Amino acid sequence: MDITAGREVLPKNVKPLHYDLTLEPNLESFKYNGTVTIELGVVEDTKSISLNTYDIEINESKVTAGDRTISTSPKVSYDEDSQTTKVEFDNTIPAGSKAQLFLKFTGNLNDNMAGFYRSSYKDEKGNEKWMATTQMEPTDARRAFPCFDEPALKASFTVTLIADHNMTCLSNMGEASTKNIESSGTRKKAVTFNKTPLMSTYLLAFIVGELKVYEDHSFRIPVRVFMTPDKTLEHGKFSAELGARTLEFYEKEFASDFPLPKMDMVAIPDFSAGAMENWGLVTYRVVDLLLDEKTASASTRQRVAEVVQHELAHQ
Repeated sequence: MDITAGREVLPKNVKPLHYDLTLEPNLESFKYNGTVTIELGVVEDTKSISLNTYDIEINESKVTAGDRTISTSPKVSYDEDSQTTKVEFDNTIPAGSKAQLFLKFTGNLNDNMAGFYRSSYKDEKGNEKWMATTQMEPTDARRAFPCFDEPALKASFTVTLIADHNMTCLSNMGEASTKNIESSGTRKKAVTFNKTPLMSTYLLAFIVGELKVYEDHSFRIPVRVFMTPDKTLEHGKFSAELGARTLEFYEKEFASDFPLPKMDMVAIPDFSAGAMENWGLVTYRVVDLLLDEKTASASTRQRVAEVVQHELAHQ
């Protein structure tokens, strides 16, 4: 069965193996800077690499193959209809080799609730505050960073987020390291997350914002519920405890261990779906994750329970 029949897909001359992605969102200008190095397996002799981008400006590019520099200034062109960027170079990379594509880019933290976007809430004084979050499904990872944005083109990811020290940084995996750095004349932190297993681009997620967390440690891995500072921390208790019990049940029922080191669930103020099953970092509408156990009706508890258990079943 040819799954590409009748569809416009990326060329098969290369395939992604690993992404090393760094992003630095600015919650005042609603822009972000990024770099990505994509390790590629070269399937056919090639003098070009095509990948998906949308509403992203590429400022710098470089192609290497091992220790060999293929091009420090390849020709970069964009096709708006197919949402693809093509990187062309003079030297041929032979089939069977590995190549690396480096791209430096800028993007917008849009207000479309797609890709890497901004979401607002009010603090205790009524001031508008912002966080940066993601929604990649179905084909909006290309809005966040240049990538091979097709579900079958699975790869591993190492994500680094650069942010102010008061910000919480989250991604699919747990933190590997946090370093103090200087960026644009300001002291910030660079949080690098552990390498993911092989996964599709639409399940990648990352979040930067002022968040507080309710944690449950009754399961063998931590189950955490994050929310903006204006929310009541105890309102995360129901979903955190239910999440831990649900993962334990699924492991026993299906005789399969949950493969990631943590399970995070985040209440997002602006969110287009009910929830999104990003691997290890599930995002929710606030009303589908947080509830006051003292006042919540039976129907509210049932709805939240159904959404949480549904998303964890995706994991």
